[in-house]
Amino acid sequence: MHQLLGRLKPRLDEIASSAGFVPTDAGQASGDDHVDVGRLEYRATSTGQRKYLLDICVIESRRTVTASYWSPDDLVTAKLSEGVEAVAVHYRTWDYDPLADPDALADQVAAEVVGWVG
Repeated sequence: MHQLLGRLKPRLDEIASSAGFVPTDAGQASGDDHVDVGRLEYRATSTGQRKYLLDICVIESRRTVTASYWSPDDLVTAKLSEGVEAVAVHYRTWDYDPLADPDALADQVAAEVVGWVG
């Protein structure tokens, strides 16, 4: 597991659980020999039965963290040409320096996400 993803997971597990989310997916995917993607995903269902997903992706080779909070229900109205930003309730990407403190970055991501779901 990615170093940064390992630092994010305990922080986000706590935040997600407190907000009624459950983990659905975590781990790594290699779609390319040069790009490893680490992922965390959580889901929740609102009282009105609307589903929500919280996705975190870390691409260490590009030094980016992306967080998105969205509802699959919104895909029905989205245009095919639109990206995730168009259907996301909240979306943010962090670019980080290779010498950045992974704990400080994990704290920044967690602080943003708690504002979305907390």
